[in-house]
Amino acid sequence: MTALLGKLFARHRRSLWWVVMRIVRDPQTADDLAQETYLRTLHALEARPIQHLESYLYQTARHLALDHTRKRKYRNRFEERDIAWADVETVASDGASAEEDLLERERQRLLEAALA
Repeated sequence: MTALLGKLFARHRRSLWWVVMRIVRDPQTADDLAQETYLRTLHALEARPIQHLESYLYQTARHLALDHTRKRKYRNRFEERDIAWADVETVASDGASAEEDLLERERQRLLEAALA
């Protein structure tokens, strides 16, 4: 069944790409989602037989594209696209500062000296 899927996907790849492209309007994303269509269908085939494989491919591609568009719209409500680099540089890091690293190394050195 995997060989059949490979042949079917190769035959319909360009058409699947256009189905996705009409929805997402980005060639790279369309490539990624077309490939994801193949992988999702392959995993579904491993779990159960699929009667209409060609229809399943197109339905999966369309659903992935719609999900991607929905997530992008949701994300755009909360993300700022035109953010200044200076603003990004001032965001605090979760990691230790250089000063904290230096203090920790000094504590480690003193502990090792005391143990020696």
